[in-house]
Amino acid sequence: MYQILIGTIICLVIALYAYNKKSLTINGLFGALCMGIVLTVCGGLYFLSLLITFFISSTIAGKFCKHLEKELSSIHQKCGARDIAQVAANGMPALLFAILFYLTGNHIFILGFATGIASSNADTWGSELGVLSKKPTVSILNFKPLRKGLSGGITFAGTMASFAGAVLIAAVFTIGYHHVYNDSSHALLLFTLCLFGGFAGSLLDSVLGATLQVKYYCEAKQMITEKRVTDGTNNKVFSGYPLINNDVVNFASSFIVSLLTVFVYMLLT
Repeated sequence: MYQILIGTIICLVIALYAYNKKSLTINGLFGALCMGIVLTVCGGLYFLSLLITFFISSTIAGKFCKHLEKELSSIHQKCGARDIAQVAANGMPALLFAILFYLTGNHIFILGFATGIASSNADTWGSELGVLSKKPTVSILNFKPLRKGLSGGITFAGTMASFAGAVLIAAVFTIGYHHVYNDSSHALLLFTLCLFGGFAGSLLDSVLGATLQVKYYCEAKQMITEKRVTDGTNNKVFSGYPLINNDVVNFASSFIVSLLTVFVYMLLT
């Protein structure tokens, strides 16, 4: 019970700080707080530590490209503070596996939970730091030049940042697992699967962003954008499907790789 109380206090402090720093909207604050509390109920402070690692590290990564916010705002549907939809898109896949662990007690779902967090962290690091690359952004599908900031675009720097983001979560997950459950029998396998599952999630996110995510054409600015409306004028669909935005892509990519990672672990053990 004390872990839930401590976890709630920690979540409240971090969420309020993030809101004060304009990293979260008011509904984003509520969503992050609820998610943190549920994770603490499901897996104690250990589960919460992975979420906090993701939130803090991704927030720090976002500070590096703060000066590009105005430029990217003409492309991205959402910029600046994260709302509840963005919080859910990044955290819900992991939350589902955490709930499965709570209901079944099966430790395999902890791997699914951690992989979901690793995928979100890898994607966030890649997106936030990739736009700083001095090398041209290219499409993940055909490696042709792509406007900086558009979903589906990658850079070498962004890809390495994604890998590093997955490494961080995989390390916290593996070290924490050994500490909490005193079990290191499959530590290397768990670390490897979480790492590459998380990294694969960021790549899948780019693939889905390049193929299924909706993009619009703004005639006024003669550019491709992810914004449905620009300066009060509706933009025309250029590619993808209107119901599939960046939030949907984030959720789908993270959930798919988490599920696949669990299946691979079952096959190998």
